[in-house]
Amino acid sequence: MKILICTIIRNQEHNLHFWYEQIKNIVLKNKTIEFYLSVYENNSTDNTKSILNSFDFNFFNGVNVISENIENIPFFKGGYEPYGEESKIRVKLLSECRNKCLSNDFIKDCEYVLFVEPDIRYDVEIFKDILNFIINNNYDVVSSISKTSNEHYDKWGTRLNQEDTWCDLSNRLNSEEKIDVYATFNCFVIYKSEPILKYNCKFKHMSDVLQTHDCDTVLICEEFRKNGFNKICLLPNKIVTHYF
Repeated sequence: MKILICTIIRNQEHNLHFWYEQIKNIVLKNKTIEFYLSVYENNSTDNTKSILNSFDFNFFNGVNVISENIENIPFFKGGYEPYGEESKIRVKLLSECRNKCLSNDFIKDCEYVLFVEPDIRYDVEIFKDILNFIINNNYDVVSSISKTSNEHYDKWGTRLNQEDTWCDLSNRLNSEEKIDVYATFNCFVIYKSEPILKYNCKFKHMSDVLQTHDCDTVLICEEFRKNGFNKICLLPNKIVTHYF
């Protein structure tokens, strides 16, 4: 089996060593899998670029790291109105960055893609648990659940139904039962690669459903669904903790 790990990064010097050690442990603890890495970084103003360049990724079967400085790219730290103009610019940028992670030859041979955010902490065993679930139950998208303190973090990127614009699952943290959802990301998510490769399912920022901009990670799930890949869930006992 081959799996592509993808991460987008900007101004994450305070989290990068944790990110590196965690993905390294995933690879080293799953030696029967061939892992590939795709990282996209842009416009960091801290030490992110130098730290990223210092890492030894030789435990991967292949590595693609893109680092860019693009003019007139704003930096968002959160606290925005989800459907305001600032958010529209933000999700457009995010969708473009995530798609750049997918734009390499590694994915052509991979059965699955793991997107993992750089600013989370987790038990690396959740990777194997989520992967086994997606394989054994023939799901198309399966994620962890993300939290800050004891509150669900990725509320905007989680939807129970098509008409939702957010979902708070704080009261379901640690539940043993899977939660079938319309869309999920939650900072640590595995996608089947087939819809990406065969039907060009990508991250977007404009929703055909809402007729406005929406969360880019919701819209890739919509693209999966349009092409018949509608088995999507999160596992609320597979927890990642988000750090700003």
